[in-house]
Amino acid sequence: MRKKLNYLFLVLVLLLCALIFSFSSDDGDQSSRKSSFVTALVLKVFVPNWNEMEEKEREALIERYSYPIRKTAHFLEYALLGFLSCGYLLTSSFSLLERKRIYNPLFAWAFSTLYAASDEIHQMFVGSRGPSVADVVLDSSGAIVGVLAMVAVTFVILRVKRRGE
Repeated sequence: MRKKLNYLFLVLVLLLCALIFSFSSDDGDQSSRKSSFVTALVLKVFVPNWNEMEEKEREALIERYSYPIRKTAHFLEYALLGFLSCGYLLTSSFSLLERKRIYNPLFAWAFSTLYAASDEIHQMFVGSRGPSVADVVLDSSGAIVGVLAMVAVTFVILRVKRRGE
């Protein structure tokens, strides 16, 4: 079971990395359109009278909330990457430092942070996009939250298992 779970985590990490890379490959206009679309979907859920609003009102709300929703998405996608990569390392049969498996969450966070930095470097080569140190910090913060969430989940699972024995 553990080996299957490990492979599942690996596949999900690779898929998420590919998805992040794909998003970063969009030029500035494409990225802006996608952000506006996602913002409209979020606002449609959380703004009670969204359907009754005039188009200008909707556009103003999209403009106002696009930035915080985009940054929240950054945070969440890297929280997920931290969670999944930590899950992969914790379910693996090896440790990056032999018997020091306690360091694996640190490695998962480092991997996620390095991926965030490489993603920003990638954006230097995409039209109308550029790197942002602030995004790396935000992404790294999301990653540590995801790693800590996986550590907490693992702790709870192990504790429940020990009680059942």
